[in-house]
Amino acid sequence: ARARSPRPSHHSMNDVDMDELHGRHRKLNCTTLEQGAALSEGVLWTRWVHRGDFEAVSQASLFVLHIEHFSSLVDAYVHVQTEMQTHSRRIISFLNSREDVTDTFSSEDALTG
Repeated sequence: ARARSPRPSHHSMNDVDMDELHGRHRKLNCTTLEQGAALSEGVLWTRWVHRGDFEAVSQASLFVLHIEHFSSLVDAYVHVQTEMQTHSRRIISFLNSREDVTDTFSSEDALTG
């Protein structure tokens, strides 16, 4: 799967061949996501504005965690809430220290970077 920005308005997935799409990948600042990659994790930790469009060019599976469910689960357990607040501060500090923030960062990036 690839995340990219901006989305060209003159093509749809039905009329783009893979070679052309891979050529655009280089021109449009696209990112190839590897297995296990995070996408839009920022929404869990802070107010988030997505940084581009996501378009899968191959078969992919996504694990979707709705923010409402995540928040209500965290709110139900005081210890978990405390840990998540600490983690959120780490994530926000990491994001504020970077100039190249994308939708593809993960908690692992913040903890090891």
